[in-house]
Amino acid sequence: MTTLTEQASNTFNRVMKAHSINLRASPLDFSLGEQCILPALNQRGEMIANELFDLVFPKLSSGTYFNYMTFGAFEKVMETGNLRLFSTKKLSSEGEFVPLCEDLGLTGYWRKSSDGAVEGEHATLMDDLFYKSFVLSSEENCGELWDTFAESGTGIRVAVKIDVHPEYPDFRQVSYQGSPAVTVLNGLLKAFKEAGRHFIPFGISRMPGYYQLKKWSHHKECRLIAKRHLGAHDCFPFQVSRDEQQKCNFIDCSLTSPTCSAFQLRLDDVVPGPNANPQRKSQITELTRKYKDRQAATIASVTSSTPSPSP
Repeated sequence: MTTLTEQASNTFNRVMKAHSINLRASPLDFSLGEQCILPALNQRGEMIANELFDLVFPKLSSGTYFNYMTFGAFEKVMETGNLRLFSTKKLSSEGEFVPLCEDLGLTGYWRKSSDGAVEGEHATLMDDLFYKSFVLSSEENCGELWDTFAESGTGIRVAVKIDVHPEYPDFRQVSYQGSPAVTVLNGLLKAFKEAGRHFIPFGISRMPGYYQLKKWSHHKECRLIAKRHLGAHDCFPFQVSRDEQQKCNFIDCSLTSPTCSAFQLRLDDVVPGPNANPQRKSQITELTRKYKDRQAATIASVTSSTPSPSP
């Protein structure tokens, strides 16, 4: 008679093989929970969970990435030296968090009761999951990105240098509804459920933050996410504030001083939109100049206050 962990590895491997995915598990990679299967709480379990996460939402490395924004948003960045990360509960954002819960049947996070009321832990989880969207290329689909996110091409595109610690897990490409990788994850969760156990991979509460509606798939978005863990708020490296207009939490990440131990953000370039008029371009140039002057003054102040090494 096979053990439950043997059954788990058989189920996992069967789904991976059916989708021609070269990822295999052994019984040692799983542990038992109450009516659920978990990755083992050891190096093997962590490795299989990370490989599954990377399969569905590919992890990205340090580099320069691009964000399109309105002039008003750009003014705030230049004035404060911060890049704002809103929670996935942001009122004006469409298709955040809930679609993955619906599509994969994550009923603990989001579900409707028999009378139609929405239940689950989604509201709390969404307001503790902060994100900033970027794209990989300044050229691909740039016309639509200008139109959609930068006031019909009168806004700004910023290039941001993102240096990510190699072990930081939350800088990834977005996956979209119906994509092959999401189909694999859905098939895996269904196979375990049919076998009588829920499979709960590590990081599943962050996965909805990397998932978007199919109609946005041409954006080829990637996201930097910061998650505040329940019960561990004191360890979160950012001050959480509230935007009452958007009815969500947000954090500000510095572009001019060390951001946090997990990642560093630096403004690399500023490009006015192709439809920006001369006055708007002049405003953008002046705001950028003042920002760079303040940044240079900050660097000079830090350098002058650093003690010289003893001879």
